[in-house]
Amino acid sequence: MGKEFTGSKAFLNIPVGIARDEDLLKKPKTILLMGEIVSMLNVTGEFFMGNKKIAQRLRVSTRTVNDYLDILEKKKLIEREKVISKENDAIIGRKISAGADLVKYISLGWCDELHRGSEVDFTTLVKPTSHKKNSIKEQYKRTTNKYSPADAEHHIPYEEIVDYLNLKTDASYKSTAKPTQRLIKARWHEGYRLDDFKKVVDNKAFEWQGDSKMWKYMRPTTLFGSKFDDYLNANNLDKSRKKPTTGGYEELLNGVNIQDIPDDELPF
Repeated sequence: MGKEFTGSKAFLNIPVGIARDEDLLKKPKTILLMGEIVSMLNVTGEFFMGNKKIAQRLRVSTRTVNDYLDILEKKKLIEREKVISKENDAIIGRKISAGADLVKYISLGWCDELHRGSEVDFTTLVKPTSHKKNSIKEQYKRTTNKYSPADAEHHIPYEEIVDYLNLKTDASYKSTAKPTQRLIKARWHEGYRLDDFKKVVDNKAFEWQGDSKMWKYMRPTTLFGSKFDDYLNANNLDKSRKKPTTGGYEELLNGVNIQDIPDDELPF
């Protein structure tokens, strides 16, 4: 399309990470400006709309536009470059390209439910200057593929987690139960993995195996709920004893009927 593209007419492309950035929300029109920029970057690889035109679209002054651009550049969402005349080296304009952290902000929408992230939540897919070869649309496609919630959910080992709990308690919980899957999925998206789930089961089984009152709480609703991190770090298994196994719970299993109880009766 080249220089004929003057900005989106129907929709603005505003990544979730940008729309929910606390600093940008203090000046909401910086988010709208970023939407204009991403829309054009998506098509041309660079943004060349003049400040006067931007000011007209945002209903602000050109000086305010400069302030907005300063904010976006400080957050590494954009990079500005002066356009120099080849004839007399005079500055004849400026263009805007993708900043080093733009892909990061695009990827944040695929993280946890708070849509926040850190350096470990994404991998920068391209160098800041790669807009010359790759459009933001291509980067976005690769990023969303990498962080696809469907892909992440596909790899959650519901069956292995629940089978491990059943093995330790002689219970018969179903890995296909939706409430159980919701709890496991929530913890999984917080960054916990299979070994963490097994450790929680081991920790609480070791702690509660001699307490018939507490043993009935060896169930998904309790173990995989909001106290998961506390249970994970509550105690280290006694190194002088083996990890709890089904063989270690016979006397308790024979004397206690493990059954579901209403959530509102939980003491946690």
